[in-house]
Parts: sequence; structure tokens; C-alpha cells
Amino acid sequence: MKYRTHLVLEIVVLLCIGISCIFIFTACDSRPLDSGKAGVPDPDSTSGGNQPATQTPATTPVDQVVDPEIANLAVDLFDEETRKVMPAGMRMRIARDVYTLRNEDTAASLKMLSEVEMYYWPGFPEGAHVVIIPFRKNEGQWEVEAILSNRRVLKVLAECSTMSKEQAGTMVGDELRAALAEYTPMFETKWKSVLRARQKHPVVGTEPYGVGPSLQIGNNPDHSPTLSGLRLKILALMLVAGNLGLSEANEEVALATKMAMEQRERFYTSQEGIEGDRYAMLERAGIYNRQILLTANYGMWSNKFDNKELWENRRLTTFDAQTTPYDRHFPPDFSKGTINVWVHKPCDDQQFDQFMQDRK
Repeated sequence: MKYRTHLVLEIVVLLCIGISCIFIFTACDSRPLDSGKAGVPDPDSTSGGNQPATQTPATTPVDQVVDPEIANLAVDLFDEETRKVMPAGMRMRIARDVYTLRNEDTAASLKMLSEVEMYYWPGFPEGAHVVIIPFRKNEGQWEVEAILSNRRVLKVLAECSTMSKEQAGTMVGDELRAALAEYTPMFETKWKSVLRARQKHPVVGTEPYGVGPSLQIGNNPDHSPTLSGLRLKILALMLVAGNLGLSEANEEVALATKMAMEQRERFYTSQEGIEGDRYAMLERAGIYNRQILLTANYGMWSNKFDNKELWENRRLTTFDAQTTPYDRHFPPDFSKGTINVWVHKPCDDQQFDQFMQDRK
């Protein structure tokens, strides 16, 4: 009886926390500040230093509803030991995400991979950015970690692995093609805004790089895709296709690879803008990620990731585990199962080009 009373009190506390969050969110201006929708230009501005000029995440309908089922899940999802040590707000956030994902079918989860917040929460810490073209060997590692930290990606991997390769490949391919079509004009709009901003704020003397672009890292209230969300969705779909050997998506993987290579050529060699802007555009908004491109292309013709000098295996949890390897300060929960993901180790342009040449 005492234990049940304790659980009821804990649920009430979690509901109060959720209500407090609503008050805080609604007291703030949650309008998206980036060109989150195609055809809507963002303000011309550059960001200081070499770090992205991130913007306050927008609220979503889920933020604005305190559902008793989520409050219950914030208790039931976690074992007693974890409930003792994990902050209530963190449990509420995890419960909210798990609740959302449990109510999505596979098609909806594939579509909603463009929701950007789950790539940043819990996400993965970004290191210092060094403006170097060509890219350093480990450039793109953050994107790999951000994708693997996303519980929706874990759900898609698990559910697509239970389908026939033909069905899963068709679904992933269709979603990848649609994402590329939305991403392309948004990418061009963003680059034009960076160039306009650079004309207004040219680099003078030893003035540090004011590197653009700024990118939105919060979801739009109407769930329309953002540039950063579409970019990470494309890379996530490529990683899924390669790991599951979805040859039905081969045409779309080739299309994305071609676009990535064209971006590399353009921003490595173009005289548009300054080098810092070109680097930042390719690194923050482009899809030239060698690790993911190699994983996707290799997976189209082989599923033997057995060369340990080239491939790294990641042991991940299910999407509805109480904790994943990315919920820092807490051990991952493998009690519901394990998902193994292969990723190519960091490599430079020469190694990447050699692989692509050999594949031909």
C-alpha cells in the first residue's frame, strides 16, 4: 500500500513538472527562426566564431500537453534504482519520446525522421570546429553519433529489419527520394542567404571568420521539416539502407551519393564566398559524410562488415529502453534487446575515393 501511494505521489509530481514546462514554454517566443520551410528565406546574418549559431528549439504539440499516460510511463518505464537517481524532468522527456514513438507506425517514423530535436537530445557533444578544406579525417563523426542517439532511428532499424528486404527497401527508398527533393531547394536558399550576409559583413584584416550558416535545431510547431532535420534524415536513411542491405533503395542511395560528391566538389573548389563559409555550409548543411556514404554504398552489394580495420560495430538498445548508450551518466539498458549497427571508421578523401573507384 505504501509503495502504491509513493507511485501515485510521483505521478502527481511529474504532472506538476509538465505543467511548469508548459508555462515556461508558452512564456517564451517559440517561433522558428531559421528557413525551416522551403521558399521561406531566413534573415541574412552570420554567426561569430567557428561554432554553429544555434537557435532556441520551437515547442511542439507534445510539449503543450501534459498527458497522464506520459506521466505514468515516466514511472513505469524505469526500474526503481533508475527512478531514484535520474532527474524527474529527464524521465519525463524520455517517456514523452517513447510514448510518441509507440504511437507511430513504421511509415510515420520514416517520415518523421526529419524531426530534428531527437538528434540533439540527448545528442552528442560537439567538439571544436577547425576550418580546413579538404575535410579532416574525423569530420562527420558528430553526425554519426547524433543519428545513433536518435530513438526514432533505433525504431526504424528494428522494424525495417523484420520486413522483407523488398518492402523495407521500397519504403526507405521512397522516403529518401522525397527527402532529397525537399532538401535541395532549402540548401540552395540557405547558401544564398550566407552569401548575401557575407556581402554585408565582409572579413576585414585579421578579423576572425564569422562563419555561417545558422541552423534551427528545434522542431517546427506544425512538424514541417527544417534544413538540418532533412539533412540528418537523409544521412539516417542512408545508414539504415546500408546496414540492412536494402538493394531496392540502390537508386536513391546512388542519387544521394552523387549529390554529396557534387557538394564536395563545389564547396572545396568554388570561389563563392570565403573558405570559412564554404566549409561551414558543407560541414553543417551538406550530406558529404564519408563514413555514412561508405556504409550505405558498401551495404548495397555486401553485408559482410567483417574487416575490423575498416568497420566499427555499435551495440545499441531498443528505442523504448529506459536508457540508451547516449543517455549520459546512466548505463544503457539492454533488457529489451540489442541492435547492432555497422559504421565505416573515419577516413580521408583519398581513402573514400579509392573505395568508390573500386566499387565501379
